[in-house]
Amino acid sequence: MIKVENLTITTRQPILKSFTTTFKTRNIYQIMAENGAGKSTFLKAAKSFPK
Repeated sequence: MIKVENLTITTRQPILKSFTTTFKTRNIYQIMAENGAGKSTFLKAAKSFPK
C-alpha cells in the first residue's frame, strides 16, 4: 500500500495543495487530468517518499 498525506507541491504556482490518497496493493489506478495539471509531478514526488 502507498499512502500519501497532505502533499503540497509548488513551483511557479501551486500544483497540489494538501492532497491525500491511498493506493492499495494489487489494484490498478489511472490518473487523468488536463495537460499541465501536475500528474507527472505528483508521481515523481510520490516515488521519492521514504518507505
